[in-house]
Amino acid sequence: MLSRPLILLLSVVCSGVLATPTATKIPILKHAGKVKENSYIIQLKSEASKSAHLSHLPKSGLDISYTYDQVFHGYAARLDSNTLEYIQQSNDVAAIFEDGITTTNMARPILKSDNTGPLSRSNPNLESIRRANPADVDVYDIGTGIYTAHTAFGGRAHWGATFGGYKDADGNGLSTCIAGIAVGATYGVATQANIYAVKAISDSGSAAISDLIAAINWVISAAAASGRPSLITLAISGSVNSALDTAVLSAINSRIHFIVPVPSSGIDPANTSPARVVAAIAVGIEGQQPSSIIDVCSKGTAVTCPSIQGPTATRMLSGSVVSMARVAGIVAAVIGAYGNSSPALIATQLKLHASKSNFNVCPVINDRWSDKRRQDQWCQVITSVHNVISRNSHIKPDFRSTHRCLAYLSTMLGALGSVILTLGLVSAAPTSPGECKPLSSLSFAHRPNVTSGLSTRVIFNGLKRPRGLRIDSLSNLLVVDRGVGVVALSYRNDSTCVGWEKRTVVNNENLNHGIEIGPSGGGSNQYLYASTSDNVLRWEYDPSSVAVVGNPVTIASNMSNSDHTTRTLILQPQSGSTSQYIIVTRGSESNLDEGAAEISSGRSQIRRFALNSSLPSGAGWAWEQGELLGWGLRNAVGIALSPDGEDLWEVENSSDNVFWRGVDVHHENPAEELNRIPLNNISTIPDAQKFYGYPWCYTAWDSSALTASSFTFQTGSQFSIRNPPETPDDAWCSVDQNNIKPVLSMQSHSAPLDIVFYNAPSEGSEGYDNARLYAVNTEWNGDAFVSFHGSWNRDPPTGKSIGIVSRLNMLKFLLGYKVVRIPWNNGAPAASADSRNGYETVVGAPDLSQCPNGCIRPVGVAFDRLGRLFVSSDTTGEIFIVENSNAPDGESDSSSLANRVNLAGLVMGVIGAIVVGLV
Repeated sequence: MLSRPLILLLSVVCSGVLATPTATKIPILKHAGKVKENSYIIQLKSEASKSAHLSHLPKSGLDISYTYDQVFHGYAARLDSNTLEYIQQSNDVAAIFEDGITTTNMARPILKSDNTGPLSRSNPNLESIRRANPADVDVYDIGTGIYTAHTAFGGRAHWGATFGGYKDADGNGLSTCIAGIAVGATYGVATQANIYAVKAISDSGSAAISDLIAAINWVISAAAASGRPSLITLAISGSVNSALDTAVLSAINSRIHFIVPVPSSGIDPANTSPARVVAAIAVGIEGQQPSSIIDVCSKGTAVTCPSIQGPTATRMLSGSVVSMARVAGIVAAVIGAYGNSSPALIATQLKLHASKSNFNVCPVINDRWSDKRRQDQWCQVITSVHNVISRNSHIKPDFRSTHRCLAYLSTMLGALGSVILTLGLVSAAPTSPGECKPLSSLSFAHRPNVTSGLSTRVIFNGLKRPRGLRIDSLSNLLVVDRGVGVVALSYRNDSTCVGWEKRTVVNNENLNHGIEIGPSGGGSNQYLYASTSDNVLRWEYDPSSVAVVGNPVTIASNMSNSDHTTRTLILQPQSGSTSQYIIVTRGSESNLDEGAAEISSGRSQIRRFALNSSLPSGAGWAWEQGELLGWGLRNAVGIALSPDGEDLWEVENSSDNVFWRGVDVHHENPAEELNRIPLNNISTIPDAQKFYGYPWCYTAWDSSALTASSFTFQTGSQFSIRNPPETPDDAWCSVDQNNIKPVLSMQSHSAPLDIVFYNAPSEGSEGYDNARLYAVNTEWNGDAFVSFHGSWNRDPPTGKSIGIVSRLNMLKFLLGYKVVRIPWNNGAPAASADSRNGYETVVGAPDLSQCPNGCIRPVGVAFDRLGRLFVSSDTTGEIFIVENSNAPDGESDSSSLANRVNLAGLVMGVIGAIVVGLV
């Protein structure tokens, strides 16, 4: 048997072994409670190959328990001391966690023997909100298993998976009770939801952290495969364990609602996992003292639920796990009845509508209507109000039941935002003053034409130079206003203004184009990213107040150069073992930047920076530390992830004043480009094979006007601007292994500045009935939309006086100033690479002779949840919308403030209108 020193020596010198050892051993993060002997959870770095890492581990001291690909990139294993030390010195490893044992001890049986009689129909829970119909919602209980044959579930209970080597049965009864309270037919809340047993807790109530993480890993995959809204309940709140917390957060980031209990007494919830995960919904028992960790409380004393003693048996239980189950049912009912939303928004609305009798107890969510008579009276009020607003033909109420009446109320809250605000049912955050411009007062400086079936209108003007656009989780439109910073536009509808209100979010004149918004990893806040010519900055951002929190953090730096100074940003979400990244573009420092031919220059490149790794303090990652995705990309101002996340698509601004072998070809050449950058396994591709041509290789657009020369290249063909015998030449540029060709060519000098994919509202999706009224053509689902800013490099220059040149001849020199649609098919443009008809105009300048000073100049493009296209025009200082020509007058109820009103309304419709005393 090899000695430990020899094993460690081989890890350094042998080819293909693990990885270069670290200078110091990676510390083991201890579990605060009881540990599982010799068992560890290993988190690998995002760039590490798991298979290669595992294949080179010493086999004699290794017993793999699980491999993880959804919660994080890693595995769990039993290790001897030699193998553990070996792993501690591997550069593949990001963290090592001690595997722990935790228990569920927050439920107390009320009766010593179960009631084996039939389910009673006199239980007070019959007044619950189970009128909701969440048939397409899945609840996954990670616990002791579920007695799926119990009649309380009516065939809706299923066995999902088992972890830890246990039998596929609930020998404890806890999870069967939890499931019954959440979704049971008689005693449950969401009586139509599906429930899945994921057993990872023993019948004695103990669980290994590695088993729980494996269960969460499985649920993330199962939920993604089903495509249905999903919840997880986990009746654990034990010692702090960072690995478990990370797994819970990964599930939440996958849009799974995670509901957990907190200890009812004697233990600080902030010192328990996973309750301390801010983004989880942490539930306490009614009457419990408030805590910064507890989101809401609910009834948890002497609650009847199904028993494992027989198909109709019941029992009574108390504890915060009971409260957790009740809140899980409420969340499922809300989602099932009114559509899914992000975990952060659902959690926020639960807290907003929980009642608080005094400051010494936590706020309580109640799932019962307590006064049927007052409900009926309220429905009469709703009916009267409907008669007033009946002209809104897209609202079709059904008053056959109180529940339907309250459901209609939620729709009204969105449509009548100003009335609801006046009644004080929701807060009108943000409250800081802003500039609101009534929609009725706005018009285009230079009205564009729009394709048939669509209309367009200005929603704000007077900005300095609006560039990049993003929409936050509450539908506020965030805009980089060059020379100002980041501003937000929020829809407002009150007695003083019906329009979009502007607030300054970030004062920084150096921000010039790039912007991105994404999850912060906890709570309802998000991260806001924006760029200068040299830095990528990140702020914590609160969408409810439309404001940043604290000072910015520098993510990346050292990327300044002259000429092309925009740094476009896009987030690449975490997927399985892949880290979350911020992708950044950097252009050339001149029209023909010969230095960009060297990777070491750092210019004309796209790189990505890991956000899950430890961020270097101060200036963040240096540009050269980012992973290279592509180079030879002259000025990649527009980038977008494909809908499946597997590719990055880039629109390329090609060079001006181009000559080929002494012939001026610049009028119609080179083409602008649409390039595909594959992200799958990008780390395994040599950098030399990520080259896209610049500064030597270009794409032909139109050679028909050059009849006197031998420049006869077809559209999409590659040519070199080097004069023979200099290399690279035309032949070299045409070889795929040397130079990656564009997938689609676009009119030369169009100046594409942004690209976005259209995710059209689909029937049955959240808010579809409203969205279908506003969305652009839903048959365009999956197509790409590109903004053409328009360019100067034609003869005569675009938009300049052309003297005696006829109007007809003049128009052929003018181009761009529009937004186009690229039809998409099977993950790529529908048109071939040599096509000159691969896209069509959606909205554009009607009279090119007036450009650039007398027409729109589109820059940023973004779709909102309603399928409306938002466009920024920098030279006119405008933001405008492209929408369905049949859209109702005014704004929709998914716009920023109105969206917050409607969310409040839908929760009220399910839980009860607090203000009017329905609960």
